[in-house]
Amino acid sequence: MAGLLPTIIILAVYYTLCDIILLYQIYYYRWKRHQRHRLGIRHHNDVPPTESSRLLGDEETAGAPSKWQRLLLNRALLYCLGFAFIFAMGFGSVIVKRRHPAPATPPDEVIEWKSQVLGYISAACYLGSRIPQIIKNARTKCAGLSLALFIFCLTGNITYVLSIVVADPSRRHIIANASWLAGSGLTLFLDFFVLYQFYHYRSEADQLDSDSESESLL
Repeated sequence: MAGLLPTIIILAVYYTLCDIILLYQIYYYRWKRHQRHRLGIRHHNDVPPTESSRLLGDEETAGAPSKWQRLLLNRALLYCLGFAFIFAMGFGSVIVKRRHPAPATPPDEVIEWKSQVLGYISAACYLGSRIPQIIKNARTKCAGLSLALFIFCLTGNITYVLSIVVADPSRRHIIANASWLAGSGLTLFLDFFVLYQFYHYRSEADQLDSDSESESLL
């Protein structure tokens, strides 16, 4: 793998941790919503406004940063922390490679059936992971979809495929890494389809908004 094995292992650990955090968030907020419904607690956003309601919330006082400013600041901070973590992983992989340098002459490409089976199982799971999202997008019109997630996925898959092909474009090397190429390469088409869904449903929503505005002016 062109000396990229430490980086690949670190990225696999990173992806696993991110998926664990996402699963935790899903079940935590489901449990929290269930507890709120069970206790009959209503969220403040669920209470309809009255004539005596304040136009601005208690947190939006004069001179204080608005909700959107705080949201933008939090997102910028999260992105900075994410990039810092990624660069830290890259720096750690460089240290590992220096302490354990690769041999001067790379070993011959070995096509071993156990790794191939695991590779194709990984590719099938990777491809199948996009299907539930595509179905959900069709039902919810891409509500709640993180566009940045799929843009980063597209960039990562493209560079990953290129790193394998550029390292050794020989036929044996491509065959040995065919499962990894299939997992990342074919997923690109599904990611592009998700992006198409996002812009398609957004254009529909914009068209509906413009039509409703035109009708209100008539």
